[in-house]
Amino acid sequence: MENFAVGLATSILGGIILAILGKWQGWWLRSKSEPSIDLATRTLKILDGDAGEKTNEMVNLTKQLGDSLVAFYKTKTPYKEHLETEALFLLNELLDLIKPISTELSAANPELDELKRAVNSYQKGLEWRSQIIKHLCHPPNPPAMDPGHVRDQLLSKNLLPHELLKAAQGEAAIFLRGHGVNWFKRQNYRRDIVKKHRAKYKEAVAHDYRSVLQQTSLHKARK
Repeated sequence: MENFAVGLATSILGGIILAILGKWQGWWLRSKSEPSIDLATRTLKILDGDAGEKTNEMVNLTKQLGDSLVAFYKTKTPYKEHLETEALFLLNELLDLIKPISTELSAANPELDELKRAVNSYQKGLEWRSQIIKHLCHPPNPPAMDPGHVRDQLLSKNLLPHELLKAAQGEAAIFLRGHGVNWFKRQNYRRDIVKKHRAKYKEAVAHDYRSVLQQTSLHKARK
């Protein structure tokens, strides 16, 4: 009787384990839909092709334009207007490339949500770059324009469109080809990142706490 009970318990436990493993395997190996694969493939082709080349060219042009604008607002040396024209032309071409695929992704299967978000961020980055170029080249009050504002708004963030493009390319590649490293390696990446951000968090908390104490002490001392 005892052996029967042990055998029954073992069978039940084994069944539960097999069910969990089967469910996990089904989730892990779940097939991606053909429309999603097709859309991700076309997206990656655009991002790796024309969008990649034009983004690199645009980033280079806006760097030159930013340097020219800094000199203009410092010394009144006329900025190179052809750089503005060429950069805006490239941005319009890029938006014409990205907007249709972004629209398709907005109605795509939820399995493409990460790619959808990345492409949308890239599109918004391009739109912002177009707006800031127009603002810096034609401000409402040119005499009040500060060269430092050009550095903050354009030069310090000049590589942002390229970074957003890389993120979108990466999401398409993950969907189509996988992560490229095994689960254990990914967990190592995660632990390293968590450790880094935990250190930053502790430093930020300590800094803010010290600031509050400083202000409180200063306020009390002045009474």
